[in-house]
Amino acid sequence: MLIRVEDDGCGMSAHTLEHLFDPFFTTKDAGEGTGLGLYISYEIVRMHGGDIQVVSTPGEGSAFEVSLPVECAVAESEGTGLESAAC
Repeated sequence: MLIRVEDDGCGMSAHTLEHLFDPFFTTKDAGEGTGLGLYISYEIVRMHGGDIQVVSTPGEGSAFEVSLPVECAVAESEGTGLESAAC
């Protein structure tokens, strides 16, 4: 599964992109943020076997792509002995 979110905002510098997923990294003023949001998001995605890619150009915007593996779940229908797969 691939989820892509993009904007046409101010974009990010190379320095920001390099540290984007580092814990406690923030571009906000002191007291405005903890710098944990993207770090935690990245770790959750990785724990589920996925990845996050970011492309950004200063003055043009940014695009985030979250990819997650898709697994099928097999369930037995109650009392029928039949199995069904949901993907």
